[in-house]
Amino acid sequence: MRTLSLPTPNPVETVMQVLCLNSIDNVLKKDIYNIKDVFFKSESSKEMYAFISSLQEKNYLVQFTVDSQNCICSVFFTHEEAIKEARMMPESVIVDATYKTNVHKLTFVNIVGASNVTSANSGRESLQLFPIACAWVSNELETTYTWVFEQYSDYSNGYDD
Repeated sequence: MRTLSLPTPNPVETVMQVLCLNSIDNVLKKDIYNIKDVFFKSESSKEMYAFISSLQEKNYLVQFTVDSQNCICSVFFTHEEAIKEARMMPESVIVDATYKTNVHKLTFVNIVGASNVTSANSGRESLQLFPIACAWVSNELETTYTWVFEQYSDYSNGYDD
């Protein structure tokens, strides 16, 4: 399982940047577009690509894993503002997962923090929750949850800086 991220919303531009950084100049953009078409033939691949692209267009920080067939297994996403808030109030983090309740049969992992602000909710005071990060994962193995927590830890400790 490999973890990947796209530094720019356009994956072809990202690949071209990486190739340039590694002094590889014998690949054309058209080659990359052709390869991309091979990887995104299935509808689920196109949907996942569109999902990741839409997150990046909204300035979300996205990491994902792929299996040996280059199918996306897990997607972790957070926003810079959510990470800033989590860094200010790191004392309480709550993680919950919903088991495959969507059409893609993926588990949704939700990571939230508890702020030091109270609100009167249903006649009782409680701490307000704020979103930190989310992930869609294809299985509930320990290695998958470890990967999710590593992504959270990396970002909350300054990975995005």
